[in-house]
Amino acid sequence: MQDVADHYGLEVLRTDMASQFWDEMERQGPPAVDARWCCKVCKLQPIKKMIEDTWGGECLSFIGQRKYESFKRMKSPRVWRSNIIPCQLSASPIQHWTALHVWLYIFRENAPPYNILYSKRIDRIGCFMCPSSDWATFRMIQEDYPPEEWQRWEDALNQYKEEHDLPDIWVEKALWRKRGDTEDDDESSYT
Repeated sequence: MQDVADHYGLEVLRTDMASQFWDEMERQGPPAVDARWCCKVCKLQPIKKMIEDTWGGECLSFIGQRKYESFKRMKSPRVWRSNIIPCQLSASPIQHWTALHVWLYIFRENAPPYNILYSKRIDRIGCFMCPSSDWATFRMIQEDYPPEEWQRWEDALNQYKEEHDLPDIWVEKALWRKRGDTEDDDESSYT
């Protein structure tokens, strides 16, 4: 990211919510597709605070989301306001682009270096343990992610599994991604 900022002469504003993630993980368990507290805690609330602290009012943000990334994004308008960040007007100029459009633009414009994870078979970059990722993506990330961070994540999952008497397969096959009513299910429902 810094290479891109340097190329265009832009300042990068950062916020770190790692400790809040782990605190919330202890309270609610791992984020899941049907319990995505992570985006609110680690992205939306910090962005809101940064906007208020930095500009004291409203801002316009350009978001690089595309409708082909998820069903929810497919229904999203190109310009919107989040009810969590009402001070931010968000616009997605590439909302209707396919991945091919994005890559053709990058190559045509000879854009500065892009995220190296795209070169490592990851097609959607987000948090390393995003519950919206598929199991194969988790395996690819695990191969390249710093082992101590991945171990911290697995330790937290295993602790939750033990505390809630869940089968080993719940961690092994990333079944934590869907909260549902897993605590009352038997192991055969995880295969």
